[in-house]
Amino acid sequence: MQRVRIGGSEAVFLENDEKDVLGYAVWYTISRTLVHKDDLHAWFDKHGLSRFKPADPKHGDAFKRICSEYKEKKIDESADSETFLLLRPLETGLTRKVVLEKRKEGKKLSYNVVGEIAYDEKSRNVNYSLRTADPAVRDIVKEILDRFEREKDCYTDEHIRKILHRILDSCNRVKLKPSGGIYFVPLDDFYWIERFSKVVEEIKKIDPGNRTEIWYAPIVNTLR
Repeated sequence: MQRVRIGGSEAVFLENDEKDVLGYAVWYTISRTLVHKDDLHAWFDKHGLSRFKPADPKHGDAFKRICSEYKEKKIDESADSETFLLLRPLETGLTRKVVLEKRKEGKKLSYNVVGEIAYDEKSRNVNYSLRTADPAVRDIVKEILDRFEREKDCYTDEHIRKILHRILDSCNRVKLKPSGGIYFVPLDDFYWIERFSKVVEEIKKIDPGNRTEIWYAPIVNTLR
């Protein structure tokens, strides 16, 4: 008998023998995820996926990702204008200009560079300088610094997606849709997918609200 895995549970049983199963259709969804590298590495060792352990997250990438989420924030609004904090990258390096921009009905009234925030690759720290006492600006910069410290050694959903693609590629997967998203994995390689599903369960244990899922269903030889 073979199972269909839906939403992390064994939901349907088929009457075919093991020898009739050619492989499994596999599909998944990866939601927003932050997992510390120590946790992910431990799970990969625990569930027999050591060969797929990724390199440590790059701190500079974490800095860029976090800054991208603050590239435009409204910090003040009055009857005649709105004030936005902008983070704008320089042409080279990992430096962001801190800008205050005033707008009225979508038109720019002023554009003032009030500081910089940068990741230093030598010290591996984030440094900043501000030429404004605006508490809203200082609060946002502090929030970025705090997030960087919490998230610099974490893998994101993008990392998890790339790892799964590596595993699928190693399983001789075949696309069942031209655009991808659903794959056929031969029976002999399917154990890698089962192991990865255990990692998904670990993620959901520490983050019950995480909606990452991997599903699979057997594909049976009906010609026998």
